[in-house]
Amino acid sequence: MIDKKIIYKYGWVITCLFFFMCSSNIAHANITDLGPKVGDEIPSDLSTVYGSAPKSTFKDYTGSKGLIILFVRSTDWCPYCQSQLVDWNEYYEKFKTMGYKVVAISYDTPNTIENFMRSRKILYPMISDPQSQIINKFGILNTNIDEQSLFYGIPHPYIYVVSSSGVILKRFVEADYKKRPSVEGIYKSLLD
Repeated sequence: MIDKKIIYKYGWVITCLFFFMCSSNIAHANITDLGPKVGDEIPSDLSTVYGSAPKSTFKDYTGSKGLIILFVRSTDWCPYCQSQLVDWNEYYEKFKTMGYKVVAISYDTPNTIENFMRSRKILYPMISDPQSQIINKFGILNTNIDEQSLFYGIPHPYIYVVSSSGVILKRFVEADYKKRPSVEGIYKSLLD
């Protein structure tokens, strides 16, 4: 039998852990509800003082039908993002032929992004948002990261398909950052 003194002494710890685990799951459960929705206008023109195409805006990045915006955690340390970005590279010309251009946004520094783009031969532009200004405007900042952490500023990995006039046509996100919407699936969804 368990000694009642132990239960009384450590019961509050068990209770606190239980509530922490429940609240942590609640915080993660709403990831797919963040940010602008289909039909909304994008909350940023994507202009930033950083990036592979300085002083560019939404209009500069957009194809005849629109723009696909990939928000990724990091090109430096996130293997899921790195793999995703390489996958999108393989479909870039198909999207471009369809009338959609692609741009990726990360909190990484311009130098980090440029190194990744060069090493992986990325064809589409990537925007450096080291102060997470664009990420914050979209409302997809990962607030589960401590502000003192080096990882603070990362977005939840969202994908937005936006019309040439700036209206969100489709949005894709997975509750688990390790899973990413299939680039092939998104491509097929735009063929309809």
